[in-house]
Amino acid sequence: MMRLPPGATGATFCSGVGTPELAAPWIDWRLACEIAFGFLCPDDPDRNQGDRVLLSDMADITAETWREHGLPLPDLIVAGTPCQAFSVAGARRGLADARGNLTMKFVEIVHDLQDAAPSRPFLVVWENVPGVLSSHDNAFGCLLGGLVGHDAPIILPDGGSWPGFGMVAGPRARLAWRILDAQHFGVPQRRRRVFVVADFGGRADPAAVLFERAGL
Repeated sequence: MMRLPPGATGATFCSGVGTPELAAPWIDWRLACEIAFGFLCPDDPDRNQGDRVLLSDMADITAETWREHGLPLPDLIVAGTPCQAFSVAGARRGLADARGNLTMKFVEIVHDLQDAAPSRPFLVVWENVPGVLSSHDNAFGCLLGGLVGHDAPIILPDGGSWPGFGMVAGPRARLAWRILDAQHFGVPQRRRRVFVVADFGGRADPAAVLFERAGL
């Protein structure tokens, strides 16, 4: 399981109305990067160890941002970077779209945090539309290769679309991904999304988080 202990700290990027904060109230959410919303979770003095910081521009965030605001580095980072560049309903410009390229900016932020404290384990959860799996520029392979620390994007042998689930590992991290549908989690609508769980430093097994064990 990925349930972190009480007192674990978290940060969110592009999470809209603050869903991660509401879904995991035991996490001490301290930093959010969101233009319009963010931090809609109720105040809880027993959980929050200090002030929350709400920022709007991902381009300016590095590990130094946490130091500048006196925040502890996060145990969990959740991101839902913009999907318009990958959605089948849009122009599908992929990483050439400034919104789509925020995916790779997120990778830079994660690596900067890891480099700031190499021995400190943490987890990353990233989600997006299934269209990212078939982006013409292999955006998903760029994300996977970037997160785990490969020098180049991961390329499928047949050059086709990425499957709906899988695992990769590299010198920085190991990760798993899977398409999940909201209709199977208590929501009365069909809403499919790709979820990536990445482990930096041995915090949890991504496969144990995303994949169900076979059974009767």
